[in-house]
Amino acid sequence: MQQFARMGLKKKEGPFCASQHWDHENNQIQEIGSVAVKRGGNSKVRAIGFDLGQEPIKGVENNAEILLRASNSLLLHQYVLRNKTALAFTKVLNFLQRGSHPDAVLSAYGEFYAELAVSNHASWQDLLLDEILAGRTPLAKAAARGTLSEQGPLHDAAGYDLDVLQRLSLAESTLAGWVNEVHKTPSGWLAAASSVGKAALDLEEEAAAHGSKNERSTGGHITAPLSSNQRQVWRDRIGGSWKWSEALPDLLKYWSEHGYGLVAKHSALQWSGSSGGALTAAAMRYDSTDGVDGVACGALWQELLEHTARFVSGSDASASPHAVLWDASPTQDSSLVWGRLLQEVGPDGLRLVRLPASELSSIDELGRTLSQHPRVRFVVLCDPYQFSASSAAAVISALSGGGSWPANAALYVVVHGGKDDLMGAFNSFSASQGLLGPLWNKFGLQQSWGS
Repeated sequence: MQQFARMGLKKKEGPFCASQHWDHENNQIQEIGSVAVKRGGNSKVRAIGFDLGQEPIKGVENNAEILLRASNSLLLHQYVLRNKTALAFTKVLNFLQRGSHPDAVLSAYGEFYAELAVSNHASWQDLLLDEILAGRTPLAKAAARGTLSEQGPLHDAAGYDLDVLQRLSLAESTLAGWVNEVHKTPSGWLAAASSVGKAALDLEEEAAAHGSKNERSTGGHITAPLSSNQRQVWRDRIGGSWKWSEALPDLLKYWSEHGYGLVAKHSALQWSGSSGGALTAAAMRYDSTDGVDGVACGALWQELLEHTARFVSGSDASASPHAVLWDASPTQDSSLVWGRLLQEVGPDGLRLVRLPASELSSIDELGRTLSQHPRVRFVVLCDPYQFSASSAAAVISALSGGGSWPANAALYVVVHGGKDDLMGAFNSFSASQGLLGPLWNKFGLQQSWGS
């Protein structure tokens, strides 16, 4: 027991936990840091590959080296260790393995602790499990698209990675104990550094804001993102597995039902065409119906709502899902309309993607990105849409049958100004002539607000 206390650990009973693993070769349970090796009715304490009777500092260095080698062996899930918190974690291991100066080790652990707190995860293990659920692997993408093959090499690789990540999911108290073991830390440091906890409630509890009814995907398309509490159930299911590799069927089920990446976690997104293009999470306002009435009258709002709902449900595949909306009173806050639309249709699976007017030149790349999530329904919102020959040509090109625009995405453009005045001005330029007809033919819904 004294050896456990020196390592900052508690002796564990029963099945091994997240910081332990089963050694098939020696038919024994091992734990990272200090290892309970059970044979018959007796047990003794040893470390992986060495006896804790040797110099403790050397034991910590060896432990850190083993974990670093394990992290370098990942086959599909390298991305899990590329976020700021994971990089700070491996930095601590590197400093421990090299026997770096105490100040450097303490500073590295402080960086890890701060990054973990900023991530708003309750623990390092929770962060790892969240990254695993994000599923940025070919296996996860195939499951989300509904094209997953039978058991094969990728399944084996994923299973191997899950067991490696389980070994890396040290409790903060274990890592802090290692730091304290090799360096005399200041008074009170070990107790303060041994756990993080969540700094705040989730700011984006989308499912609660939507009045979410989503526990699982139904039908052919992926429905609303899960709430943080619902995701916690999945994290607990995987993290509570005897071996994480045994939870691979659960992971495949999660990706199949809820998708992968940011799209699986957020209903409101924004597109940036720079650096090859990327989706990011976006804030979305949820206000009362008064905001809707200030922009569009009841009948227009109901028409917009029903048009969007039909697209998300796939009940009217023959009609064009795209919409052009003329806003004659652009001083009104039309974002209230989109917040309300997401609130109403979001639980059925709508993802709202903001496309800034300055990013229209990358609309083809956006289409290719959305096509990677064929079972998710997107409304791409360009508000305001700037009338020009180049912007009209970009939309026509993207929405043409031979373009990159996927069938699971609808484009909504909001033109600020009166319809007749703007169309007349647009047609007055020779470069624009002949574009209006093909452009309007792309939109199944056309509305005039505030006129």
